[in-house]
Amino acid sequence: MSRWATAMLLSAGVLSSGCGLGMLQTAKTTPAGELDFCLAAGYLHNHMIEIRNFGLSNIPVGLGVRYGINDHLDAGATVFMGLGLMPDVKYNFLPTDCPLALSLQAGFGAAYDEFAGAATLHLPFRALVSYEAFEWLTPYAGVSFGLYWIFGYSDADENTSNLAPREGHGDGVLSFTAGLEFFSRNPVRLLVEYTYFDPVLDDPGDRYAFAENHIFLLGTRF
Repeated sequence: MSRWATAMLLSAGVLSSGCGLGMLQTAKTTPAGELDFCLAAGYLHNHMIEIRNFGLSNIPVGLGVRYGINDHLDAGATVFMGLGLMPDVKYNFLPTDCPLALSLQAGFGAAYDEFAGAATLHLPFRALVSYEAFEWLTPYAGVSFGLYWIFGYSDADENTSNLAPREGHGDGVLSFTAGLEFFSRNPVRLLVEYTYFDPVLDDPGDRYAFAENHIFLLGTRF
């Protein structure tokens, strides 16, 4: 079965719960002209578990694709917050044959939650570093800052005249990720990572607040 067909079949089962959390990539870009896919699942822990117990939202599932534009630049897209999409570009500043890689990544995400009647816009920025220590192992890390604009979470029948107005800057989240990629030079790679998701900026007028999260992911790139 072709890689395109495999990805389409697998995406049918994960598209509705994809989240776009975590990195699931090293700082190196996809080789020019090549295409790779990523599938992942994991565990998300936050204080909401104590309030509403464990739920499906605590099992993040992800799907992504990347394409190499040239030796230093690639472009990708990941499923974002359900049926949303988050395209991005990544640039590696070091030679491709260097075991050390340093890159910057930026993108744009949009999603709509038909159950809540809410929409989300997202601007993510990320700095990545990785080092190919062995043919079979590449440690990697990243620091991310993302802005989220949330629309539609207020109840249309509720009197909102006494609520705080929207400030417009969105909600800001700072994330720190550390991971390991195994079998780095193989067609199929395994990734294990941890991300600390820390809300640092809140717009009280959007009626939504992010929680502090600990995210553990296991993924594969092929």
